[in-house]
Amino acid sequence: MGVIGCIVGKVLWKAKGLTLKMLKDLQCGDKMIVDGNYLAYKLAAGKTINEVIHIMATYLKEVAFSGGFKITVVVDGDARPDCKRASLERRKNIQLDQINAGYSRFKALELRAGGRAQEDEIRKEIDDFSKEAKRLEKKIIANNIISSRFS
Repeated sequence: MGVIGCIVGKVLWKAKGLTLKMLKDLQCGDKMIVDGNYLAYKLAAGKTINEVIHIMATYLKEVAFSGGFKITVVVDGDARPDCKRASLERRKNIQLDQINAGYSRFKALELRAGGRAQEDEIRKEIDDFSKEAKRLEKKIIANNIISSRFS
């Protein structure tokens, strides 16, 4: 789920370890929007849907009463948002790049170990695999830096 009115790249900070008392002290208001899908996922371990909903309701009721918050629970609809599909696509591409980089490194080592590395054709193949591995590794590092900024 996203934040209402939030523009990608404009989030200034990410809150971790906040307590209800801290939220009240910040005086950010008395409204709280909860990602129902994420909360259900966190509580779901080995439980039926009825049990999860009951635990969620009890938990959110306690938060509302103890903190004085008006809670709105938001859940994903039937259609998956495009932004979530794009996220999965990026993760898939990073995994494929890691596999291909490993394969290229392995093939270069295998060709070197073959003992025929002095032949021009083999040397060119080794160089090609090494260059491809380096290119993919740089791409993986760049993708990890970019994705870490948006998590």
